Amino acid sequence: MRPDCDILLIATTTGEAANNSILNEWLLQRRSGNSCQVVCGPPGWRSLYACEHEALSILCKNYRHVALGMDSCDTLETRVAQWLTDPDIARDEIGFSCDPATTHVFLCGDPLMIGAPTKRGGWQYDVAASGLVPLLMRHGFTVKTRFKDGNVEYETYW
Repeated sequence: MRPDCDILLIATTTGEAANNSILNEWLLQRRSGNSCQVVCGPPGWRSLYACEHEALSILCKNYRHVALGMDSCDTLETRVAQWLTDPDIARDEIGFSCDPATTHVFLCGDPLMIGAPTKRGGWQYDVAASGLVPLLMRHGFTVKTRFKDGNVEYETYW
């Protein structure tokens, strides 16, 4: 990851803490890029870390937090698709344009939200039909593996 890149961390409620750790390390390194932590939960949900996110938003001008109450991962995919296709909407909502040349994405939480590729055997993978990984790949992002660099990283312990 380049030191000046923007980072977009997207998590469902179960992945928020892990993304917080990545974000804290990034902010401690005083990176020059912008950062946004997007956390999705059911309608009416409030993050246990909401106060910390608010404080970080005040202390770090290059940080933004977005909490989304949603019924399904499909709704999140629609929102992220808007950020990928309309730089003005992305800048308004997450603070920067979602461009594969300048943005690194971290995904953590619900496997349906992530849409990770599944290994068939050998070096063969099947791309998921839905989720954020295939959406990001359609817009020029590449998945990072231990064998190749990329600008999308996702939780894989599932």
